[in-house]
Amino acid sequence: MNPSRRQVLLGAAVVLPLALALGACTPEPPPPAQSLPQISFAHRPEIRLTVGDIETVRAFTPTGQAPHIEHAVPIAPVTVVESWIRDRLRAAGGIGFARATIVDASMTETALKTDQSITGIFKTQQARKIAARVEVRIDVETNGSGNGFVTAIVMRDQTLPENLTLQQRDEALIAFVEALGRDLDARLESEITGNLTGFLAP
Repeated sequence: MNPSRRQVLLGAAVVLPLALALGACTPEPPPPAQSLPQISFAHRPEIRLTVGDIETVRAFTPTGQAPHIEHAVPIAPVTVVESWIRDRLRAAGGIGFARATIVDASMTETALKTDQSITGIFKTQQARKIAARVEVRIDVETNGSGNGFVTAIVMRDQTLPENLTLQQRDEALIAFVEALGRDLDARLESEITGNLTGFLAP
């Protein structure tokens, strides 16, 4: 065989396995980023207070430790509370201010006892429990009309079935926080319109 031709064949024999090996090591592209829904209250009517300014205070700090998960969920309860304050409260003008303090916006997840018997294996069981508590205090301080405050507390819990995929779990957590936001919306509006009537602008 011609030496030059033998070298070409040997080179091809080396390059082909190398190319296959490199192709096998090529990382797959990352999955597309999840598009999270925007939990908004902008479609709800504004609550106008006779103050010159409204400030938000986040007094709540996530623990970052189990069983707490408020720091790790797709949409945190505290984000929903801040959206409510931004979308629904308005300063209609006046001497004084309102302060919305987020006292609590915690969320936990705990394991539930499941049936490990033969009958339990063949049925879908509720394996996790998620629970949340939100507490918001709104203070109004004015020179002419005096001062006032309200506190709203909402709590919600729900169980999750076993064998959820990561996407299914995220979807369940998002729906849970959305429902928590609706609870808070109703409770805060009731407290403000019922107990801060002297500070409501037309």
